[in-house]
Amino acid sequence: MRYFLLIVALFFTQHLSAQSSWVETKQQVKKYCLNEKFDQALDLLESNKIALRTDEEGLFLQGVCLYHLNQLDRARNVFTEILDGRSAPVSEVLLYMARIYHSRHQFDKAVELYKEYLKVLTPKHPYRAVIRDEIKMCANGIQLQFRQSLAYVENLGGDINSPHDEFGPVPSPNQQGTLYFSSDRPGNFGGPRNQYGQPDEFYGHHANDIFYCKNMSGNWANTQRMHFLINSNAHDIILGFDPTGRVMYYYQGRSLENGRILLDTFQRAGQRRLSVNPFLGPVRANADYAMPYFQGDSIVVFSSDQMGGYGGKDLFMTVSVNGQWTPPQNLGPNVNSAYDETTPYLTDGGEALYFSSNNPDYSMGGFDILKSFFDKGKRDWYPPLNLGIPINSAGDDAYFRLGYDGYSAFFASSRKDGMGKRDIFIAYFNDEVLEKPVLVAQTEPQKEIAPPPQPITAPRQQPATSPPLPEPVTSKPAADPFNSTPVIDPFAPVSSAPASVPANTAEPSYEFPRGAVVKVPTIVFDDPGSILKNRGEAQFKQVLNLTQRYPQLKLIVSVYSAMGVSMADRLLNGTIQAEKFANYFVQNGLRAENIQVRGLNGAGLPSLGDKHFALELDVSGKKEIPIEIQAVTLSQDQVPENRLVYKFQFAEQSDFFEDPLFEKTDRPLVEKNGRMFRYMAGDFKTYQEAKEAFERLSRKRRETAEIVVFADGVRLERDELIRFAGLYPDLNNMIKDQ
Repeated sequence: MRYFLLIVALFFTQHLSAQSSWVETKQQVKKYCLNEKFDQALDLLESNKIALRTDEEGLFLQGVCLYHLNQLDRARNVFTEILDGRSAPVSEVLLYMARIYHSRHQFDKAVELYKEYLKVLTPKHPYRAVIRDEIKMCANGIQLQFRQSLAYVENLGGDINSPHDEFGPVPSPNQQGTLYFSSDRPGNFGGPRNQYGQPDEFYGHHANDIFYCKNMSGNWANTQRMHFLINSNAHDIILGFDPTGRVMYYYQGRSLENGRILLDTFQRAGQRRLSVNPFLGPVRANADYAMPYFQGDSIVVFSSDQMGGYGGKDLFMTVSVNGQWTPPQNLGPNVNSAYDETTPYLTDGGEALYFSSNNPDYSMGGFDILKSFFDKGKRDWYPPLNLGIPINSAGDDAYFRLGYDGYSAFFASSRKDGMGKRDIFIAYFNDEVLEKPVLVAQTEPQKEIAPPPQPITAPRQQPATSPPLPEPVTSKPAADPFNSTPVIDPFAPVSSAPASVPANTAEPSYEFPRGAVVKVPTIVFDDPGSILKNRGEAQFKQVLNLTQRYPQLKLIVSVYSAMGVSMADRLLNGTIQAEKFANYFVQNGLRAENIQVRGLNGAGLPSLGDKHFALELDVSGKKEIPIEIQAVTLSQDQVPENRLVYKFQFAEQSDFFEDPLFEKTDRPLVEKNGRMFRYMAGDFKTYQEAKEAFERLSRKRRETAEIVVFADGVRLERDELIRFAGLYPDLNNMIKDQ
């Protein structure tokens, strides 16, 4: 008996010791994960396979490591194993599963999982807003999948990229086929260091060094680290060159948030001084996603969260005038948003600005590369265009730089089919890029693949009348990003006729004599850009001229959407598409307050056929003009004209709306009002009928809706009720209850 108790005690002690060791192992794994050492964390977990097999937390950590190491199939299998073994889903597992599908551009499946994740979050959980943004990005991704791709994209390969971080590609302006970039790979000067700058082999990270590589017969290879007089124990990150390529701008700092911008003149080692030349412009020295761009030696565009912005990081510009840098100027709300705008690239003529943003109004995931044109007349930037797939992905895509051949560009991306954290990619465009940079005269290569030494000169002086924003190249149309033929595009500004068109070529005239009949177009589509480019130019111009001829008309732009996993998704997608078409009319002179944007449910609509969207244009106020306007209404969900209609407004918010009762309602639609989406449903002919139904709805729904009213196809605001009561006496019943 005594011997038996000893055996039991030994077994129990060994079991406790094993448990204690496994708990300590998981704690070590978590420390590795917090320091982004996912490969070490995974090795440690998988060296304890027996304990890992039955431990849910350990399996979750294994899935997290696999996800961050881009092993998505294995990560999905691990997370699926966890979900299959539980009666209730684990919220964090749902989130990672959603991210896996999002990363693979399986947007519909990602939306389903994001919504499942939202259901397990508390109403005030801080992640709710983030997940709503992810769902909006998935909706953008669904739409971008139908856009014709602008380019073919290729990873630069294992001679350039590694399992570590490669970013910030800058092609040499005077050494064709030479590319500079930054990386935090092992072997960098200073070795691995912790957050305090101390050597730390266990948790430390290497600081970034500057590298260059060569294009060898079509393959990028021969990667070399720049010498120790450039690279230091701190972060060294290339920013760009002056126009001659003889001066390099780079960032140096112990952290990525606080450092200094330096200049190097590629002097030989024996000619170098120990002191360095700092850049003295009004640009806050931070690095990574906030990298400034030096256009020539007199303009700097940079990203900053300084005061005077719209939220997050905004893009600013400063210009050298007579050797003095102007105060930074915010590029305005068409470029900047409440989110982050980063890594700008301004073309040589100043007519186009490329940058990255995580604004869910444009992005399909993380940071996407956008393009905006400068309007010389209004001295402002147009709303940007997403460059689409495959240049953009569900990962972070940034650091865009055009190549000097006119057919390529370089950028960095954290997409999950890459080799590590971020990789450098090259895009080969289908057509020549008109705003390509100019390669300066090539110099004889030296040991460092650098131009001959030259002293730093003061910035080139400009006349005192130099404008605060660059003048665009006016000989080039600003409508299509990569084509010399100007087209009407809802994603880009509308330009005038190309220079090749004779000056006396007459524009089509749109006459509207008394008694004329004008047919307003209805078009089904997958890609909104194709409508205006290929089919709808004349029809859209006719509608535009009609609203200009009769300014009392209000244009109604509606898009029916069959794209989305729920009715609310489809309505939101339709509204987003409709807003893009509305931008065309605004850019061509129609006042935004005279346009109503709507999204309607297109699921099962016969008119769509095999397409995902249908555009319906109409105008209100037809009775006030002496011509007949014929518009086709595709569905009874649209608000009819010449009628009074009461509806319920379920919500007014800045993103998608989720409510089981709303999904079951009749005649749903969404209208955009400023930055808010109004979710409405119902079709009641009298206020009393609407009021009785509203009381029934209030008993089922915790958050009560409100009754809204439409007259002649347009929603009436509260201050308009009295004005329309003479035409529709039933409105007096609603006015009494106000």
